[in-house]
Amino acid sequence: MQFTEPQPPVLQGADRARIVREVPRWQSRSRLSSGPAVLVVRIDQAADILKVHGPVAAEQLMMAITGALQRRLRSQDRLALVRDDEFLIVLPGVLPAVIRRIEQRLSDAVRGLRLSMAGRLWVLSSSIGVACAPEGRLPAPSVQELVRQADDDLHRMMAGEARRRA
Repeated sequence: MQFTEPQPPVLQGADRARIVREVPRWQSRSRLSSGPAVLVVRIDQAADILKVHGPVAAEQLMMAITGALQRRLRSQDRLALVRDDEFLIVLPGVLPAVIRRIEQRLSDAVRGLRLSMAGRLWVLSSSIGVACAPEGRLPAPSVQELVRQADDDLHRMMAGEARRRA
């Protein structure tokens, strides 16, 4: 199966296990020598929007965010909505030196969205956990390990933000 569209396909309702199983195939198709990077993107306001405006508004929110994220990814990257407020992104062949720029670009994409719902303006933000296979490290970490590391990174960041707000 060839992915020739300019934006990466979204694996809607995908689970992490399916994505992890498919990554080696994407990586081999990409013919890139660097290992994959994994990002877990959590939309900070998603739960509040669901609570205040209901599931239809939450779905519209995730569709808007999906489009914003897709426009900043390469055709070989994979974007999956894995929960109501969380995306998993796998970037085959990304050098560790550029991953923070990609993270910033994705964060800016979410922050740039302004949604007006029922007379209320929502200014969005995200929390992003990142894990990247280090260059030259053998054996390279598995995709499962990178997903776990990205999750851990996300939870550390969220815990730090909660402490700063308290």
